Formats: sequence, C-alpha cells, structure tokens
Amino acid sequence: TLSFPYSNAGFTVPLPSENSQCFLHGLTTIFEHIGGVPKLISFDNLPAAINKNRTLTEAFERCMLHYRYEAVFCNPSRANEKGNCENKVGYTRRNFMLPYPELTDYETLTADLLARARSDMQRPHYQKGILIAKLFEQDQEALLPLPSAPFEPVELVSCRVDKYCQVRFENEVYGVPRANPKQRVLLRLSWDKVQVIDSSGEVLGTLNRNYTLKTQSIDWQ
Repeated sequence: TLSFPYSNAGFTVPLPSENSQCFLHGLTTIFEHIGGVPKLISFDNLPAAINKNRTLTEAFERCMLHYRYEAVFCNPSRANEKGNCENKVGYTRRNFMLPYPELTDYETLTADLLARARSDMQRPHYQKGILIAKLFEQDQEALLPLPSAPFEPVELVSCRVDKYCQVRFENEVYGVPRANPKQRVLLRLSWDKVQVIDSSGEVLGTLNRNYTLKTQSIDWQ
C-alpha cells in the first residue's frame, strides 16, 4: 500500500509474499498506475528493503536509483510514524476486501483494487472538505516523471539440480525435467515466475513461483 497524506489517496497491490521481488513489483506497479514517482517515501523496516544492520538491500537500492526517489525508514517497531499508510491498509481491507472478491488471479485483483481506489477518491477529504481526487491532482503535479524504461525486479541465483531433477531456492522446490542431475543452473526469479537457465543460456523451463510449497504439476510434454 502506498498512501498520500496530503490528499488521503492510497493504492494497494495484493501480492503472494513479502520477498524483494513481490515488494518491488507492487511498488513499481503503483508508480506506473499514477504516472509518476513521489520524491520522498517513508517505509517500514521490511527485510525486502533494508538489512538487519539497516543498510539497503541491493535490489531496493537499484530500484531507488532507477526511479530517483528518496527513502526514509521508520524506527524499529514504530509503524505509527507512518500512520496514514497504516490507516489506509485497514481502510482498504474493510471497504474493498469484504466480502472477499471472487477473482482468479493477482493481476485481476490488482486491477480491481486500483479501480476501487480511484472510485473512492470521489469523496470529500475528512478534514479539508475538498474531493480527494482534486487534492490528488496536486500530489501528481509534485511527482517525478517516470523513467523511459520500467525497472524489472528480478533476482539471479545459481544453484545445482539434485538427483531428482529438482532445484531448491530457500523453501521453494521446482521440478525441471529437462535438466540433468547435479547440473549447475541459474534461476531468474521474478515475483510470479522462475526461469531455469543452463550454462549455455538455454531456458530449461519457466515455472510459476511456488509460494504455497505444494507439489507442482509437471508438463510431461
């Protein structure tokens, strides 16, 4: 969820995990939707953006440099320091997610939530009495322009195929029938897909990210 305290506008992207690829995909999706980038953004101390020693993760820093925004982080266990965003999360759950939307995939749910957020802006601000949509126009005037090419939040991980022709990344397991046991491969991880690439650059398979940790079906053909 990205909220704008001045106008009280806010946008939410649902995601299957709190990993770096999901977090940055959600953030950049909102940037593209609103047509610009806030100059300053306040964040939680989430592991997808900041390490335990309070240094930036490589992926987050690359994203920040790509879009040119400045990041500030709340003090540990002080989510109230960005209370507008915390309230927007609860508002979105109560007003847009109940009853639970009967949608089949994250992309459709994202489009639905963004459309609901736009529609919700046609109400007066709780203090200023002006439509949120009108106030958000002023927010948009202060945005940085989008770069000519969007940022692609992916991670490359080297690993070895086991004797069952499976590869493992953290708690995720993927079957790669075209691979050979003990073969060294490269995983290209995005928020929803995993590409398995051999040493010659050939793609051995493109699989859905296995966040549920259930057995994945094999495309026998």
